[in-house]
Formats: sequence, C-alpha cells, structure tokens
Amino acid sequence: MNVLFVGRVIPNKRIDDLIRSFAVFQRWLQPRSRLLLVGDYRGFERYLGRLRELVSELGAEEVVFAGHVDDDELYAFYRVADAFLCLSEHEGSACPCRRRCTSACPSSPTTRAPSGRRSAAGDLLQDKRPELVADLLDRVTRGGELRRAVLASQARAIASIRATDFGRC
Repeated sequence: MNVLFVGRVIPNKRIDDLIRSFAVFQRWLQPRSRLLLVGDYRGFERYLGRLRELVSELGAEEVVFAGHVDDDELYAFYRVADAFLCLSEHEGSACPCRRRCTSACPSSPTTRAPSGRRSAAGDLLQDKRPELVADLLDRVTRGGELRRAVLASQARAIASIRATDFGRC
C-alpha cells in the first residue's frame, strides 16, 4: 500500500499531521504500507529535519522523503500510489489523482466540493485526529461502498474537466 503526498514540504501543508496519521495507519491497520512524500523542501531544511525526527519518534517505517522530482518521476509516483493524502491547512487548487482524503481546509470545500462534504477527489475531513484519518484511509483503500463512491465522484469530476472548453475561460 503506497500513500502519496505531493507538495512543497512547508509547515502549512501539515505534513506532521500526515506522518502521525500514517504511523497509526501503518501500525494498526496496514503494516505493509509506505508513505511517499514528494516535494521541494529548499528553504525549509529545519522543518524537514523535524519531520524526520517525528518519523523516528513514532517508529514509522517506510517513510520516503523523495524531495523535488522531475515530471517523469512525479508521474511514476502517481502511478504507484494507492491513495493520495493531503491534510494541508490551505491549498490554492486541487490536483487530479485516483483516491484522496483531504481535510476541510479553507479552499478545499469551495474548490473541490461545492455541494459540501463529499469532494470530487475524495472525502473532506472535519477532524484530523490520526486515528480517524487512518480509519478513513483504510476504508478508502480496502474497497467497499466508500471506495466505490469516491471513485465514481472522481470519474464525474474528470468527465467535467474534460468537457470544459478552456479556450473560453
């Protein structure tokens, strides 16, 4: 099970929350899992150091800090990912991926889910406690009704994007 995060390694992305949630997920739900953290950390080396210390303190294994990658490598990371997890405090825009759990940060509900709770890309979390995030990630990746609903929602979002005439924007 590969859980992916892509974005700059900066404090507002709350990668510390993501690592805490992953540690619970790995320890109690899916021990054979890996967290892939892809993104530039230049200028935030101290923050990266604190994140590495947190991984060690929590005893999480298979946490990969890939750093900045080129487009081909990024595509490969998306291809091997089983889920995308973002617990950021705020985001400017969403990026397409197969399955995503995201927190209800200020821009997420409006850019991803105008109708409310269910987003085009996954579920919006109202509570980022690690055990709740880990449980949601487990339910999305193991299958069942929630996974089917998320994937159907994503298919509709992709169809909508493909139908958009960007020349008129």
